[in-house]
Amino acid sequence: GIVDEHGSCSNGGTALQHRQLGSSIGEEPSTFLPGDETAKKVQSKWPFVCKLLVSDALAGTILGKDGTALRELERISKGHIQVSPIGQFFPGTLERICCIVGGCEESVNKSIGLILDHAWGLVSSVDKRLMLKMVVPDSVIVKIIRHHGDVLKMLSASTGCQINISVHIPSMQERLVFFAGTHSSVTEAAQELWRTIQSWRTWRTILFDPHVQEHLQPCH
Repeated sequence: GIVDEHGSCSNGGTALQHRQLGSSIGEEPSTFLPGDETAKKVQSKWPFVCKLLVSDALAGTILGKDGTALRELERISKGHIQVSPIGQFFPGTLERICCIVGGCEESVNKSIGLILDHAWGLVSSVDKRLMLKMVVPDSVIVKIIRHHGDVLKMLSASTGCQINISVHIPSMQERLVFFAGTHSSVTEAAQELWRTIQSWRTWRTILFDPHVQEHLQPCH
């Protein structure tokens, strides 16, 4: 995929791969493909989204003084990054929501990497262990586990990153995926899992899955 100077993307190969992935986990194979006018309209309404949980300290480095650091992150990634206000936490945590929105996968994955660069700068020189929490739709993570239960184990083994998933809470449509390890292992694992999760971007899930619909909303 390629991100042009206007932030638009061409990722035909990736879209094809995700169409095949979507089929393999039991979803409709009608993912968004370049050239499909209807798909483009839905794509513009429901862009690619990734939600991370961040501490107040990390939120401060992401935003920077008067938003200067945030504007630089968005300039480099060609995405949009929104951090929930002070005191507005993800349910059941004391961490704020960092919502990354992009017109294509490359933009969002670039943003994930840049944010983790900032997070690594806050890691203790003694511990040198980076931790990340990613918010994912409950229905999607269930499908991945059900149809590809060994994916997380394989991803953990290949990257050296510890990966765990929070328990299901009936009142919530989303769950947390926990990553822990070195900067490179967490970055690789988080970006790869997020790519895999994009296999849910089908007509059915975007239009009718309440878990996905809630996840696509910028803030709680």
